Amino acid sequence: MLNANVFTTKNAVAQPRKAGLSVYNVAHMATTFGQVPTQQEVDYISENLDIKYEVLYNRIINGTTWRYILSVQRELAETGGAILFPTLNATFVHIQGCMFKMTPYSGFQPIAPGQSMSFNITSQPWSVARSDVMPNWYVGGSNRQTKVVKSTAGNSLSFVEPFDNPEKWKRAIPEDLVFDPFPPQFRYQLNTINDGTPTNKLVIPTPNGNMLKGQANVKVDKTWAVFTNNADLKPAAQYLKEKLGVKVVNRNPAGGKAIILRKQALPQTTSPEAYRLQVQPNARKVTITSPDPKGIFNGIQTLRSLVDNDKPIPGGTLNDLPRFHYRGVHIDVARNFMPANQIIKMIDAMAMYKLNKLHLHLSDDEGWRLDIPGIPELVEIGSKRCHDPTQTKCIWPQLGSGPDTSTSGSGHFSVADYKRILTHANKNQIEVIPELEMPGRSRPAVAAMEARFLKYYSTNVTLATQYRLFDQNDTTNYLSRSTLTKNGAMNPCMQSTYDFVKKIMTEVIKMHKDIQPLRVFHFGGDEAPPGSWVNSTACSDHQSHNVDLKRFFTFQVAQLARTLGVVLGAWEDGVAGPTGFPYNLTQLGAVTQVNAWNNIGEYGFARRAYDLANLGYQVVLSSATHLFIDHPQEPDPEEPGYYWATRFTNTSRVFKYIPGNITLNNDYGIFGQPLPGCGLPGLPPCPELTKPQNIIGMQCQLWSEVIRTPGLLEYQAFPRLLACAERAWHKATWETSLSETAMWADYANFGKALGTKGLPRLDKMGFQYRVAPPGAIIRNGYLMANTEFPTQVAQVLTNNGSYVDVGSQLYVGHVRTPLTLRTRTKAINGVSKYSRNVLMDPTLVLPTPAEIAAANAMQRQAGGAQMQGQMLPGQMPPGRQQAPSMAMA
Repeated sequence: MLNANVFTTKNAVAQPRKAGLSVYNVAHMATTFGQVPTQQEVDYISENLDIKYEVLYNRIINGTTWRYILSVQRELAETGGAILFPTLNATFVHIQGCMFKMTPYSGFQPIAPGQSMSFNITSQPWSVARSDVMPNWYVGGSNRQTKVVKSTAGNSLSFVEPFDNPEKWKRAIPEDLVFDPFPPQFRYQLNTINDGTPTNKLVIPTPNGNMLKGQANVKVDKTWAVFTNNADLKPAAQYLKEKLGVKVVNRNPAGGKAIILRKQALPQTTSPEAYRLQVQPNARKVTITSPDPKGIFNGIQTLRSLVDNDKPIPGGTLNDLPRFHYRGVHIDVARNFMPANQIIKMIDAMAMYKLNKLHLHLSDDEGWRLDIPGIPELVEIGSKRCHDPTQTKCIWPQLGSGPDTSTSGSGHFSVADYKRILTHANKNQIEVIPELEMPGRSRPAVAAMEARFLKYYSTNVTLATQYRLFDQNDTTNYLSRSTLTKNGAMNPCMQSTYDFVKKIMTEVIKMHKDIQPLRVFHFGGDEAPPGSWVNSTACSDHQSHNVDLKRFFTFQVAQLARTLGVVLGAWEDGVAGPTGFPYNLTQLGAVTQVNAWNNIGEYGFARRAYDLANLGYQVVLSSATHLFIDHPQEPDPEEPGYYWATRFTNTSRVFKYIPGNITLNNDYGIFGQPLPGCGLPGLPPCPELTKPQNIIGMQCQLWSEVIRTPGLLEYQAFPRLLACAERAWHKATWETSLSETAMWADYANFGKALGTKGLPRLDKMGFQYRVAPPGAIIRNGYLMANTEFPTQVAQVLTNNGSYVDVGSQLYVGHVRTPLTLRTRTKAINGVSKYSRNVLMDPTLVLPTPAEIAAANAMQRQAGGAQMQGQMLPGQMPPGRQQAPSMAMA
């Protein structure tokens, strides 16, 4: 990838060149200008330095091999050296992780007021989206307060130049042929849901039983009452009062208008989450029956969905139970912190859609987010990112967090915060699974314990070394997946490491005890840096006996979990050796719940979930190619998210995930190339699933490297999380028949329910979900537009600067200049949401239906289709025809 950077000074007052003045970019680079500056000069530069960043191209050299242009990031991190820029008289130096600094030497020319300095750099492996670039570059100097460069401040990334041609938005040429930004004409073909026909889907997720279909119906409103004679269901009655506004009564109302909660066994199921919902319009009574409060709660969510529709409820009986007992959401608060109130808001939405596991990623290399009584340094230092090279006050800035603790790079849950989250989760029948990463991805803990060591060493050696995680004699140099060098992994050969882990586990168990007893402690375990501890003197004895140190650590932590009475949770590579094959579960000696995440087919990883299940592990499907909903929602440079597993994951891709046969999800590769299911040439075939009972559920992941605000968290989560809930609760018939036509018909029905019911419910809760730009064509001078989901409306910008609704069509004549389009949602309390603006080129001509059909046929012939007629991302659903005369003369 080649980037162009332009530095410009805006004011007319010249600044002298100063030594030791640095401008830091915590994603890509930093620069230093020429004597120590005054604070006034630092402030001046932060206000007046105008920085522009532009991706010039992503390209394979000569277009023939997978050899990329030299990677500054990787080369610097591995060598610890610097690359010279002779024409600038400057060096480019790697500091830590994604932090770099550009330093001038003799001959460097200062930037005169109003002038610019530009230079090009290369980095690996590509950058095709605005969100790849991090904000909050900053300037500082020796003993000077650092200041964010104003032109890069905040989350708008307005200093990043447009990605306006294929060499900027494609990762490789010619390999990356499939993925281009969707033009409105293409979206017009994709938007098949908003066709005017009603939906028969009354509830999301779809019940696994016959839905209510009675001719008579009844309207439930605030004049109704809820009654139960079972003490275990009293909290559920209060919940109904809170959500529906009904009153709680102590006697079964004789005159009807009653919601009855009944704890009772159900025939033909032992699931505690099963329920029966009976609606008796003539008696004006609704009865929810289940053997367990969990099932009662699920029935209440179905009733809420029916009532929120603001229409009478049809009579009848619904028997329902979930497909999986584990239906999870993973939220990463380590990379960028989210406050407790935001997590509680997400819990409310999860409960509404019967998602029942909240996996909280509480630590990673970028931050430790949970206060642990007795080890205050973990949050005093490990939860903060700021400019402190000593790491005695905070850890290094990363991911655009800037030089101080005012951004989402810093923050933590107090014990009271965490207990508040637990209490709210428990009220909503949601289990919280805390994850604290170890032994790798633990830089904040290592740094915090080193700071503790320095604080106490001269006065109390016992306290200083009690929880130390780093062998001071370890000279090992290594590089983590995040390009962090050494001191980022707990040493597995020191007793103080296991004292630390036991203390962490014990304190978390205490936090849960009186609210929601801890069932699973997730230790992460993934991506420990290769080569860690090679030169550690503490590990010399183990090394001499060829001990697998990661395996040794995992087994020790498993023993602690068993002793403390909790299930051990891990990512798949946390319980796997160097070959990627899982450890023997019997030898591990603990019940272990594993998230199977890496299912990328061309790397041979699609088999991992079945390997784990067949060996006895309890497997939660967390497939990166479909269930990482932090990935972009379109292959567009303006859509945020990383894209290493797949270029984009839209709502329909989550919806069509098949958890019952995961090999069928191995449909195309990272460049869009069709894949023949599982077992590529040169790779071992996927095993048969011999122990299906060990696939206990599925989970959607929200990683937060580029999610710096609650609004962006919600944008990435919704509406995709509703599709995740659908697949986790309901098994569709097309998953067995593999009928593409049936799948798209089911998705259309789901999408109508989502647009007419699901999204308005999120509106009322204040969620900032994503609204997709509209599709549009011009036919005979009329602009015709559609939207992704019903109730949304396409708009066009007029010459007078206002937007007007397109409706079914709008006359624009034989226009040849680009039109600006957007989507708006139905107003809730007078407020609408809007999509990002997109330009429509009226002269664009798309392929004909015959050409698209030929492309689909080629794909099927190549073996990429696991469902009849399966499409590459971006191709049309069956039956959707391209409108003729799309470009007007």
